[in-house]
Amino acid sequence: MTADRQPNFHAWVDESMRSSRDNSSENFYLLAATLISPEDDDRIRSLVRRLPHRGIKLHWRDLNFRERTAVSESIAQLGLEQLIVAFGPFGSVNKQERARAKCIERAIWEANLLTVSHFVMERREENLNKRDRRLIDALRGAGKIPRDVWVEHEDPANEPLLWIPDVVLGSLGPAIIQHEEGGNPFLPNSTIVWVPGGA
Repeated sequence: MTADRQPNFHAWVDESMRSSRDNSSENFYLLAATLISPEDDDRIRSLVRRLPHRGIKLHWRDLNFRERTAVSESIAQLGLEQLIVAFGPFGSVNKQERARAKCIERAIWEANLLTVSHFVMERREENLNKRDRRLIDALRGAGKIPRDVWVEHEDPANEPLLWIPDVVLGSLGPAIIQHEEGGNPFLPNSTIVWVPGGA
């Protein structure tokens, strides 16, 4: 990624938990942040809305092979920068929230270094959103993330920009955990950061 940009980019964030292809008891947590300049939001939002999708939002798992290929190529051609934070392997799926916390902490820190001022995560159940907000407050209080980074949750049904990291993780995620990223259309504009340690 380039660092010589004007500040105040926004990061649109989605997550995925996956199991290793070789060992189903090994889990990985991935968090993708798509970096977009606010002045480009409406233009890109309009483009993404026109991509093939079923129902009220685009979701990678709902697409067939041909649709996945077309959607990936269309989004990759936009040349948007992607920050992907990976954590694992870890065993029990009950440790998913700890893995998420590690990824959020690292992603916000890395995104801030890339002049991101606004961090928008996909909305989950309200008790889980509250868990995220408590985490953010704790990280700010401990000085582990900058105090001036704004973090919020949005519903992907209402915000097509959150469809982009979903597609990025759907396309690139399996290759990341197998360390076989070569040839993926998102790779040239992606920074992949592994958080050390297991959960």
